[in-house]
Parts: sequence; structure tokens; C-alpha cells
Amino acid sequence: MYKENSQVIIEALQKLKAQALRDSSVLLMGICTEVNLLLEQLVVPWSRSDVRRSWEDTRNEAFVCWPEYSGDVTYPVVDLYDRVEFDNYKGKGYPGSLRYWQYNNRALWDGRQLELRLSLIDHCIKFYTALRDS
Repeated sequence: MYKENSQVIIEALQKLKAQALRDSSVLLMGICTEVNLLLEQLVVPWSRSDVRRSWEDTRNEAFVCWPEYSGDVTYPVVDLYDRVEFDNYKGKGYPGSLRYWQYNNRALWDGRQLELRLSLIDHCIKFYTALRDS
């Protein structure tokens, strides 16, 4: 199933990369959610669950072998922001990890974050291409 669904996952990743390069301001979520939304547009309803399951079952494997991997599969792009600011946030009673805070309080598709996300997308495209061609 994974090999068969790799091509449509590659197409979703390529569309996400193109959008990020064209106008990243319209991207509001992380890579996982943005790819899920694109898969819903690219795949006919009867096969959506298989393709989405393929993406969800294999993406962590792709993330952990990315050279810039953060060490957290939920938030694979490394944090680039000031820990003091996060500590102040947590001190006000807000739950969550540093990466959770970053995800919900910082621009995900801007500056160095954009560069890292594009790098991860390129890495995932290579990963799914190898999977498709295996």
C-alpha cells in the first residue's frame, strides 16, 4: 500500500513546496496538516483513507532521517526562538513543549523556519521517491 500511494504523496509535497515558494503567507499549519489538506484535494474519496494512512504511517520514518531533525516527530523542525520567552509563557500556566509553543505562536513559513521546512519537504520528496521506486 505504501509504495502504491507514494506518487500522490510526492505530488502533495511538490504542491506544498510550490505554494511555500510562491506565497508562504497563505500557509497556516505545519507540513503534516498542509499535506493532509492537499491529499484530500488530490485523491478521489474512495481512496483517501488509504493514501492518508500511508502518509501518516510513513512520515515519521522520513522525518527522523532528515539531517536537521529536531528529535521530536510531532514537531520535526527545530526550534529557533528564545527559550526565555517560552519560559515566560509557561510561567503563565500555558501547557506544552517548546516546540508546541513555537508551532502555535511563531511564523512557521517565514525566514529560517521557511528554509528548514523547504529542506524537510525536499527530503520527504526524496524519501517517497525512493519508496515508490523500490
